[in-house]
Amino acid sequence: MVITSGIANLIRENKLYQIASFIEAGRQIGMKTLEQDLERLLAAGIITTEEVPVEIKRVEEAEAKARKKAEQAKIEAEERAKREAEAGKGVEEAETKARKKVAFGQIGGGWTRRVSRAKLLKLVRDKRTKVGTKRKAEEAVSADLYEEMVKLTILSPVDLGQMRKLEEYLCHVTDLRVVLVSGSVSKGMEIVVSVRKPFPLIDVLGEMPPVKQVIKKGKKIMVKLKPPAIS
Repeated sequence: MVITSGIANLIRENKLYQIASFIEAGRQIGMKTLEQDLERLLAAGIITTEEVPVEIKRVEEAEAKARKKAEQAKIEAEERAKREAEAGKGVEEAETKARKKVAFGQIGGGWTRRVSRAKLLKLVRDKRTKVGTKRKAEEAVSADLYEEMVKLTILSPVDLGQMRKLEEYLCHVTDLRVVLVSGSVSKGMEIVVSVRKPFPLIDVLGEMPPVKQVIKKGKKIMVKLKPPAIS
């Protein structure tokens, strides 16, 4: 494993279960998983086939544990967003009741009315805070992990050499498969990938050498490639 800025961030944020994906994507810069190294040692005759199953089993158990932790984190984030949404709904109902009281004169006296309006303004502010928190929680869930079919838009102008490198890096990532490549150099290209399990796609893309910038707008993922090196 090579400590890149992406891996350092994962360690800092205690997202250790995502490190394996970064190692798989970083094969070209010298990183490799234990499973990949076992294949190399076996091919070189350094270890025997009898020694491989024990290590493979340990790797599989570690991966299963990491997947379970990722799924649990996703479930917890979704539940947290749901609770915050319910709390926001309660605030909205309280705001509606308070507005009705003021509108129909159910609160007597000018001073009391002014106090009620101040409370109403506070309720509005609280509601906006709750809604903002809910939106951030939902974005965190969707931005963290990707699964199934994902379309990557490669922004123009596209250098074919850098495009081929990006495809090669994507092909080296375990649990990710390139399904379709389309478009043109002048108008931009698209890559459709299939992801078999929850995967930190944006973070991994940002670590790939041909990639200059990854932009997420809603459900769209746009990738800007680096210009080719001048020799």
